[in-house]
Amino acid sequence: MRTKAFLIVATLLLGLMAIAFAWHFTGLAEIVTPDRIRHVLASARDNPWAPVLVLSAGVFTSAFLIYFVGAWLGKATVERLLGPKLRRVLEGARKRGVLVVVAFRVVPVAPGTVVNLALGASGIRLADFAIGSVVGMTPGLLLVSIMGDRLVALITDPTLGEAGVLVLCIAAYLALAFVAQVLLSRRRQQ
Repeated sequence: MRTKAFLIVATLLLGLMAIAFAWHFTGLAEIVTPDRIRHVLASARDNPWAPVLVLSAGVFTSAFLIYFVGAWLGKATVERLLGPKLRRVLEGARKRGVLVVVAFRVVPVAPGTVVNLALGASGIRLADFAIGSVVGMTPGLLLVSIMGDRLVALITDPTLGEAGVLVLCIAAYLALAFVAQVLLSRRRQQ
């Protein structure tokens, strides 16, 4: 199994080297420039679907990719990589499905990459992973997006209203995490 982990790491490194090679020796560096990135971001700013596109292109694509890596590696390999305490978590995730995924998404128990890898290795159904990820991550990510937007607005045009919206977003995010923690604690006691 060490060979399998080594092959994955080697493949990832080769992929990164291929991207760097393509960037340096092809016209890719001329296509993706800071000015073009600024232009794309400026045009997306007024698009009402921009948050959904960013979430699906960044966060969810990454989550699914690492989930599939975990599924490919398997439970035994991931347990060896992440430690023996993971066994109970993997069994619970497979049995409880969507609820465990939602809980992991709302209450940050570990870095997202580790959670995605472990959930993939747990044998949890892809549908449970997808539904739990969307339900658990979307509210917090939208709040963080709004906070970022309001922070920029507060810096560029400071008003009491902008400060109030930012404070409300922070309070809502903290409340979301607190409620999720309380529900998770109650669930553990049962």
